[in-house]
Amino acid sequence: MWYIVLLFTFLILTFAIFAMAVKILFKKGGKFSNGHIGKSKPMRDRGITCSVSTDARDRAKKNLEDILKEQNIKN
Repeated sequence: MWYIVLLFTFLILTFAIFAMAVKILFKKGGKFSNGHIGKSKPMRDRGITCSVSTDARDRAKKNLEDILKEQNIKN
């Protein structure tokens, strides 16, 4: 009985992997789309950026007073 479950599971997994790869296999020059937030046009259109970009932008906006306060605390 367990071999039927194992076979069924294998068939489902095979179908799922094949279904995800249809675009790559049958389209000339096909590739998976980039899932990174910073590279996604719809996310950029909504103003959503990745955390690394947001952190870099926020760090660049610090004024001199904040930087001096941080250095005094650390020293």
